[in-house]
Formats: sequence, C-alpha cells, structure tokens
Amino acid sequence: MRKELKLTKNKIKKLLDKKALIDKELEPLFIREEELENEEIIVICRENSITLEDLMRKVKEEKKQERDTVLSKEDTYLAGLVADTRGNIYYSKNIDKKLPMASVTKVMTLLVTFDAIRNGEAHFDDKVVITKDVYNKGGSGISMKPGEKFTLLDLIRATAIYSANNAAYAVAKHIGKGSIPNFIKKMNKKAREVGVSKEISYYSPAGLPTRYTKEPMDIGTARGIYKLSLEAIKYPEYMEIAGIKQMKIHNGRISIRNRNHLIGEEGIYGIKTGYHKEAKYNITVASKDGQREFIVVILGGNSYKDRDNAVLHLLDKVKRELR
Repeated sequence: MRKELKLTKNKIKKLLDKKALIDKELEPLFIREEELENEEIIVICRENSITLEDLMRKVKEEKKQERDTVLSKEDTYLAGLVADTRGNIYYSKNIDKKLPMASVTKVMTLLVTFDAIRNGEAHFDDKVVITKDVYNKGGSGISMKPGEKFTLLDLIRATAIYSANNAAYAVAKHIGKGSIPNFIKKMNKKAREVGVSKEISYYSPAGLPTRYTKEPMDIGTARGIYKLSLEAIKYPEYMEIAGIKQMKIHNGRISIRNRNHLIGEEGIYGIKTGYHKEAKYNITVASKDGQREFIVVILGGNSYKDRDNAVLHLLDKVKRELR
C-alpha cells in the first residue's frame, strides 16, 4: 500500500540535503529537481512510513548534530563574531585579525551604490551599457556581453543575490562615472564615514584575489565587518534584495539564486557570503529573534557547510545563553 504526502517547495529543499535519511524513512520517494519550481508536489511513499512532521523533526535534529560536531573544533574557521545591534559582543575569535574578505567586499559596493541612488546621482532604471573591461572578470558572474544593456537594478540584484563579479564591476563603473578607481575611492571614503577605515581596506568592487585584479586583496576584520553590517541593515532597500532566495532578471532571461543558503534559517534575512581560494569561506548574516537582532560574521571557513554550520551553531548557542 502507498500513501501520498504533500510537500511545499521549502520543505523539499530541506529534505533533498538529507537524501540518506529520506531513503531510509520514506521508501520509495520520488523527487526530481525540475519539480522544485512548483509550490507543492506530491510524494509517494509506503503506507506505514514515518509522518511528514516526524521526518522534518529528524532532519532538523540530524542537522543540529552535524553543526555541533563541526563546531567541536574551533579551527574550522579563522575568525568569528556574534553580536547584537546594540554593540554587545557575545562570542569572538580573532575579531581584530585582518583577513581577505572575498565577496563580502560587495557589501560596501552596494552601500555606495544605494547612497548614489538616494542622492539622486543614479536611478534603479538607469540603462547600464556593458563594456569590454567588465563583462568577463572571472569567478562568479552572469551572462553578459559588451554592448548589452542592463538596468542598474538588475545589476544590483545580480551583485547582492548571486554575487556576480562582472555585475559588481558594471555597477562600480556606472556609479564611478566611468571610472572604477573613482568608485573604489568612494568605497574607502564610506569606510571612513562609517568608522571602519582602520579595520577594512578596499582595492576592488568585487573582492576578487590578486591573481585576477593585480591589486592587493580587499581585507577586513570580523569586528569591522560587523560594524559595516550594522550600517547595511539600515538600508531596507538593500536588505529586501539580500533576502531574496531566487529570481529572474533581465526581462526573465537570467535566473539567479542566492549564494546565502541560510536565508530563512534562524531568522536570517541577509547579508553576504564570500569565497575565493585565498580567503576561504566567509559570511556576514543578520538574524531577527523577536525583539532582538544579531549579526554573525565568520571568516576563513574550511567549506561552505562548515561556515554555515558555524553560523547556526553560534546563533543557537547565544540565544540559549540569553534565555
């Protein structure tokens, strides 16, 4: 005998990460990636299989055990910080050590861009012409070619959600009035205004390593990134975009997914991930928990799973200690 279970798209994504557990508890289970576009799908399973509620609880318990196992070793990342929006620091490790930021650099790129929009120097519907010097910057990027036109809003989305390096350079050139060096000056000026210039130094709008840019790497401390994150959450227009899990841009021709896999977990709604070989895996997130709001920064994780598990473990630990 078989029975049917209705699963939402969000639950399917969580379950796919635990296929071994699913195969054991729900056999057979028919899930195909292409079905994930639907809001709800039907899963066929054994009549005497576990209930969906019990299965989701087991998945959650197993993920927590994984996080606790990973975090039993503090050397899984180079620096970390958990603090609230009032300046209280609840956990810290090497928070004043300067490390490569990778794409966490793009937080400042976006803040400078939103400042220009707020000041009337640029507009979301600006048409940005892609030039030869920005369309292929290496690393993560969206499909574009020289001469093609994108709206500034779509380039912002590609930068904030998908962490597209070519989009970040196109934004920088547009806001910098044709000059990327001029835009980088704006980034460092904003760092001085926010009070993080001694903790963060910018040399590019995307955070790419020296082997791509021929410039020094963008570096920062966990404390400085925390301070910058406090500034970022003051921009609701930025946070709205940073919290989008996936969308289509460029008149539906390009699909982008958020590089931050933690959106929606533990109240997390942003902010930015980062990776390259020299920096390893970085992230800064904002999380709401009732009336409290936290920022978590992890730099130099060994893998994206280690980094993400560190965030969730530390958030859970701090919340339990504050109860």
